[in-house]
Amino acid sequence: MLKFLAFKPLKETTDKISLAEKLIDDKQYNKLSDVKFAGGRNEIGLVNHSINELLNRIQSNEGKLANINQQLEVKVEERTAELQDTLKELKNSQLQLIRSEKMATLGQMVAGVAHEVNTPLSYVQNNLEIIGQLTEQYEELIELVQGLKGIQPEAAADDKIDKLLADIVRASDEIQEDDLSSELKELIKDSLFGVEQITEMVLNLRNFARLDESKVKTIDVRECIESSLKIAGNSIKHQAIVTDFGPTPEIKCSPSQINQVLVNLLNNASQAMEGKPDDKIEVRTYADDTNVYIEVTDNGKGMSQTVLDQIFEPFFTTKAAGEGTGLGMAISQQIMEQHNGAITATSTEGVGTVFTLTLPINNNLTEQNMSA
Repeated sequence: MLKFLAFKPLKETTDKISLAEKLIDDKQYNKLSDVKFAGGRNEIGLVNHSINELLNRIQSNEGKLANINQQLEVKVEERTAELQDTLKELKNSQLQLIRSEKMATLGQMVAGVAHEVNTPLSYVQNNLEIIGQLTEQYEELIELVQGLKGIQPEAAADDKIDKLLADIVRASDEIQEDDLSSELKELIKDSLFGVEQITEMVLNLRNFARLDESKVKTIDVRECIESSLKIAGNSIKHQAIVTDFGPTPEIKCSPSQINQVLVNLLNNASQAMEGKPDDKIEVRTYADDTNVYIEVTDNGKGMSQTVLDQIFEPFFTTKAAGEGTGLGMAISQQIMEQHNGAITATSTEGVGTVFTLTLPINNNLTEQNMSA
């Protein structure tokens, strides 16, 4: 009787408690409804009733939590999608900003570039005019030689032949005395050099102005520096330019964007001189085991610490209204960060400024990184 009235119900209760515990551990809360404890008026029955109520609350609360979790997951997915769209728009805006600043820089340089192109173009034009004049002597000689063909083989023609031969010798002597062939060769060589200068300038401008900023190449930074010095040539023509190219390995970068940073630094360095008689811009390269470094140094007016702390902030500028966008340095910093590198500056008022570009040697840079 004792076993029937006490031990059997107690064993059933403990067995079901173990089952309920296992279901809870396995987070199978929806199956708790299948675990029902027998009720009754004795103590075990009252305990079973309390356990049934507890399991019902657990099942109810977990159901509510599951519903809340599901709603949260939906909201997180929606917010993630919104953030991805916003991030995409931000990246597109950043890329457009780089393009706009590049075009603004190019616009400021148009007058100087026109001068750089016009100079070789002028002496090419002059050389061609001189060549045109000098060829008249060759035309005269050719005309005299051709005149021999028109003389009939008659005795009376001897005098004509003698006269034509004398004129041919005279024309030939004049060409030889004037050293016409050498002069023409020099004029042609000089003109070809001028055309090469124009071609190189146009190529540099095309590379600088192109909008495919994400184009990544393995390149020697010296090529970027030399190209940038040519592009900024008119802006820095009044300064002494000193280059010190230390040995550096080739690196992966977007040459167009690195050119944009360098041209911006060269223009700023030139403007910082304020007509100093000993003004100088120095461009130096060196490397260590991990990075390639490019330093652009000027001996201009320098910057205070207050200005130095703000130079990479968008729209900050010390120039007069209308003379700058205030975005050049901010965009330069952004470009360097996209290259997994950095741009830093040190400056002393009245002494000058040093900008240092840091570019990683082992850089896993892709065109997707640059367009990101």
